[in-house]
Amino acid sequence: MTLFSAYTIYLPVYFVTYFTNIHTIAAAHNASLVTLFPISLVLGLGAKSFIFTPATAASSRALVFNPETATLTETLWHNVLGYSPRTKTVITRTVTLMLVSGVNTFVQTFVTTEGAEARGALGYSAVWVVAGGVTGVALGVVGAV
Repeated sequence: MTLFSAYTIYLPVYFVTYFTNIHTIAAAHNASLVTLFPISLVLGLGAKSFIFTPATAASSRALVFNPETATLTETLWHNVLGYSPRTKTVITRTVTLMLVSGVNTFVQTFVTTEGAEARGALGYSAVWVVAGGVTGVALGVVGAV
């Protein structure tokens, strides 16, 4: 849905504005849920294998915390980083996915696409960063971490 929304809302404008050597943006205008489904299925399977599978293999037991006897430092530590191992796995892998996909897409677009401006490459890579974040949150909720 993120990719489809980006194609319909702002990506064609970014292509025209910040990529000088693009001959046509017909593919962006013709994008539909049916044409994006195969790639979305493959990318979703990859994200599931990277985020969801290791999270379900992690222990679901939360750390024991007693608020009555805890110090201020222990309370802050528990509230900030006191998540279960499953939740920590989902958060770590989602942030990793967002960082790697964003940097990779930006570098590949800016360096290899002739006529691509930095702002255009940043706008295009933002689509993949948001998609990774939404996928991580959804898989975290489904896994009931």
